[in-house]
Amino acid sequence: MKNYLYLVLVVFLFVQCSTESSKRTTISLKGSWQIAQSVIDQIPEKFEREIPVPGLVDLALPAFDSVGVKTQIRNYFWYKTTFNTNAEDSQIAILKFHKVKYGLKAWINGFEIGESMLNFTPAKFQVKEFLREGENELIVRVFATPDMLPDSIVWGHDFEKLKYIPGIYDDVQLILTNPPFIKNVQLVPQIEESKIDVLCWLEGTKQKNQILNYKITEVKGGAVVAKGKVTKELEKIDGEDGAQFSIEIPGAKLWSPENPFLYELEIQTEEDSYKSNFGMRNFRFNPETKRAELNNALYYLRGTNICIFRFSEDAVRNDLIWNKEWVRGLYRKMKDLHYNSFRFCIGFPPGFWYDLADEMGFVVQDEYPIWYGARPEMFPTTWTATELAFEYSEWMKERWNHACVLTWDAQNESLTDLTGEALELVRHLDRSNRPWDNGYSPPMRESDPIETHPYRLQNFLGKRPGVQGPLFDYFTEKLIPDNGPSELYPPEDGGIYPNPIIINEYPFYWLNRDGLPTGLTKYIYQNIFQEELSKEAYQLTHAQVVAKLTQYWRAYRTSAGVQHFVMLGYSRGQNEKDYTSDNFVDVANLKLEPQFEKYMKSAMYPVCILIDRWEEWFCKETQIEIPVKLINDNPESWKNRVTFQLKKGEDILSQLEKEIEIPGYGSFDFTETIDRPKEFGFYTVLVSFEENGETIFSEYNFEVRKTEVKQYESPSKWVDKQFIHAKENG
Repeated sequence: MKNYLYLVLVVFLFVQCSTESSKRTTISLKGSWQIAQSVIDQIPEKFEREIPVPGLVDLALPAFDSVGVKTQIRNYFWYKTTFNTNAEDSQIAILKFHKVKYGLKAWINGFEIGESMLNFTPAKFQVKEFLREGENELIVRVFATPDMLPDSIVWGHDFEKLKYIPGIYDDVQLILTNPPFIKNVQLVPQIEESKIDVLCWLEGTKQKNQILNYKITEVKGGAVVAKGKVTKELEKIDGEDGAQFSIEIPGAKLWSPENPFLYELEIQTEEDSYKSNFGMRNFRFNPETKRAELNNALYYLRGTNICIFRFSEDAVRNDLIWNKEWVRGLYRKMKDLHYNSFRFCIGFPPGFWYDLADEMGFVVQDEYPIWYGARPEMFPTTWTATELAFEYSEWMKERWNHACVLTWDAQNESLTDLTGEALELVRHLDRSNRPWDNGYSPPMRESDPIETHPYRLQNFLGKRPGVQGPLFDYFTEKLIPDNGPSELYPPEDGGIYPNPIIINEYPFYWLNRDGLPTGLTKYIYQNIFQEELSKEAYQLTHAQVVAKLTQYWRAYRTSAGVQHFVMLGYSRGQNEKDYTSDNFVDVANLKLEPQFEKYMKSAMYPVCILIDRWEEWFCKETQIEIPVKLINDNPESWKNRVTFQLKKGEDILSQLEKEIEIPGYGSFDFTETIDRPKEFGFYTVLVSFEENGETIFSEYNFEVRKTEVKQYESPSKWVDKQFIHAKENG
């Protein structure tokens, strides 16, 4: 009885808090549900466990054994809840599951209401005929593992995963309203004309002409900026009934990561209403300049990746994915690192992650969870372009009003013609004409970006560096980012694709959260260092290398964006498939490894410094030239005092200061010549400036030796010595 009264109170509060207007009531069914398992496809008699919705089934209490892997003890999980509703005055009742994996089938009050096999897009069911006044029972069945899905369905294959954990992992809502019903709305900003184009799909209309009332308000502050009504003749929009019109927004404020200004549009028919946030912005990759443009202006992307499905099987994940304040804190941490963009890689999070990205300001590359690698024979032959295009279209309809989503990403690192065929079938649906990334497969339009993953350090899986060190081997000249379509699926003429490039994975130098190399990168560290390092030394060299490569790829301007891999993923800690890892030492409290945080804050600052020298030692030189590159990602001119220092330990041997001015989006190069120190040992060149309370720097570490060497010698003592200095100086 106590649980029943609690549920009634929760439903009442959701009705009060989530009602969009008097014309539409949206009830969230999230909360504590019951759950059971079975081998046979039959509703269990007993539900003896509880589980939060949204969530994944490994959050059930008491816990299930062997979740996320194939086992003989189950084939199905069954969810059950009850809810109270008064639907007597509503002709339409839609039950919406925002995301469920793997596949779902549902019953209300014992009646089957339908099924959906799609795992990453909403499932919607008309349930009016099955509802009764008062208490209703809802039961949902999901497959325990994705191998039970039809062969034509995308399920998120990932070579680096161990578990595929099912569950209702996003919100469940009951929508009560009356016709004419607004099925969906697409908002298309026209920033040059300070207006928004509206495509409104309608259902249950009895009249040819439809009256639509609208209101646009500022999300912060609630000021009304446009209000009125239109009478539109119904027409076919992409094969369905709808209406199109435009709304002027005088003096519209543009959305950007630096100023994420949002509006809310509410549209009403006689009996229904629909609300959506949006931002006034446009985005493209310019095929001439090979750069990204946000709001018709050059825009350099700096950021990272979030692998939410990998994090879902992390040992410390718990309920963090569904904790809104934790996600907000994660985004704040990314802002602190000066990221303005990221890619959702091989997995979609709950919908509120996109809401927060809209609100806090990120450019998001939204990647459909497809990864089958650079072997075409691995790609599923059971899929068709038409079936995949349907999944793409359902995904786009759910995401196209988000201000943050500015690139559709058809797949990750896969070689196939199928994704290109499928995306071309749906591209026209997006009236904002966002660009499409097609993974390792050929770009379909000249304005589409190509992704590259220049994992140069991967070469040291099987060999030792040359005598001057691993970075000298590969970064002493300007490189075009590789390990992308041009190399793996080249054009017929044998050249390279002329498309804009985005680097959204690098550098193949991962450490686990415990500070030790992953199972994949331990061979790289062994070949470079030839001995075990202390945890602190591993963390320092990792931070230095990732930062230096970030500075390199940014400073040479060979791509439209640079996105480090990875901000959030798993960390297995010497267990099976511990290939990659994020850089947290305490995920729950969002504490990054301090050296990584220090170095990356400098490497991703809008004004970036690169000391473009890579040798690890000098012997016969009398003078050493130190080339320095600075770039400015900002549209405004930048001016500051830059300090150039030669140091031995903490002792400053020489110092000079330069007043430097860099035009908006510009660069500045200079070279300083230093006398080779006479004393043998380790030295650092540090170039830095102070701004906004931060010290932004690039460093170059080298050794002065007595004699040349013919074989690479481990710099581990130097790394340990650097750590001692870093620790002593905070």
